[in-house]
Amino acid sequence: ERKKKFEKDGERFYSLLDRHLHLSSKKKESQLQEADLQVDKERHSFFESSLDYVYQIQEVQESKKFNIVEPVLAFLHSLFISNSLTVELTQDFLPYKQQLQLSLQNTRNHFSSTREEMEELKKRMKEAPQTCKLPGQPTIEGYLYTQEKWALGISWVKYYCQYEKETKTLTMTPMEQKPGAKQQGPLDLTLKYCVRRKTESIDKRFCFDIETNERPGTITLQALSEANRRLWMEAMDGKEPIYHSPITKQEEMELNEVGFKFVRKCINVIETKGIKTEGLYRTVGSNIQVQKLLNAFFGNNFYFIILFWSCLCIGKKFIGT
Repeated sequence: ERKKKFEKDGERFYSLLDRHLHLSSKKKESQLQEADLQVDKERHSFFESSLDYVYQIQEVQESKKFNIVEPVLAFLHSLFISNSLTVELTQDFLPYKQQLQLSLQNTRNHFSSTREEMEELKKRMKEAPQTCKLPGQPTIEGYLYTQEKWALGISWVKYYCQYEKETKTLTMTPMEQKPGAKQQGPLDLTLKYCVRRKTESIDKRFCFDIETNERPGTITLQALSEANRRLWMEAMDGKEPIYHSPITKQEEMELNEVGFKFVRKCINVIETKGIKTEGLYRTVGSNIQVQKLLNAFFGNNFYFIILFWSCLCIGKKFIGT
């Protein structure tokens, strides 16, 4: 019964999860939150079914050690008594019988103590399923979807991935083998870097990008949830995306004499014209002429342009007050 429940819950959960991962990130936040709650509920139910099923398998395997041997021992004991075998033969059998009885008793005691430990372990895993990791296992493992580009478009392929942080090795095993096609084995990749994918740059949710030594370009992966993506990125030392190019030189952040001279000219023009209307820079005249002037004065220094507009706004606010 527990096996049937485990299979039924697993089929329902993975079917729902597959549909959930195809949801567009552009949907309403309320719809996405409702879908997340439904998936979390099914995941919890499937996780409990898995633990109960594994617990029952372990219990049956352990009980076999004495449930089979005890009837055999009782049969041999009755056989010796009913057939009135010689005293010598009975005495020869007695030490083996006593040793077997002692072993059976120890096995029963061990089964009882193990059962309590398993109950406690199952309880801990239900409370914090992500913290349970056995020695010798990969740093993190689980299902990920990979974006693969073909001549006719883009597809998302399901892989079972294992990542070892010490060696930075990512092992990817394809889960969707096509009938008649050559079976693909595990693929080992060496990680170079990992970065979270910008939400607005892709229609899928829970995505992050990696780059490896073996494959050119960027590989886009999709995790099963936001929490799952966070775990993968923590294991891979992932970074947040950079939304603009960082300023590398300190002097680019400071105004020089040319900058101060230009700001003074701007303030002088504002004082001369007496402009008080909010939004001075919304009607700048010809866009082509303005862009030409900016390019001639600043070149391609984007950050200095931002600094110029900031100074202009500050100067305008100062004159207005």
